[in-house]
Amino acid sequence: MASEAVAVLLLVFLPGSTFGIKLEGNGYTDVLIAINPVVPENPLLIERIKEMMSNASSVLFTATEDKFYFEEITILVPPNWSQGDYGRTKTET
Repeated sequence: MASEAVAVLLLVFLPGSTFGIKLEGNGYTDVLIAINPVVPENPLLIERIKEMMSNASSVLFTATEDKFYFEEITILVPPNWSQGDYGRTKTET
C-alpha cells in the first residue's frame, strides 16, 4: 500500500441510523469498506485491509473495556478487478 492512494473511511453511527452499520449485541455488523475503482488490482490490499480491521477491532474492544468490536465487515472491490476470487455484489449504495 506504500505507493497506492487508498483511503478508508469508517463511520460508526448510532444504532438505528439510516446507514447500514448496525450494533447487534456488542458487535458492529454491516460495516462496508469500498475500494475506489481507480486503485489498481492488488490481492495484497485485501489482506492488508483484513489485518487492519482485525487490529482495529482489537483496539476498539480494549478501548471500550471489552464491550464493542467489529463482527462483520464487507470489502467491496471494484467491478474491474478480475484476478481474485471475489464475491460479487448486485448493488452498491
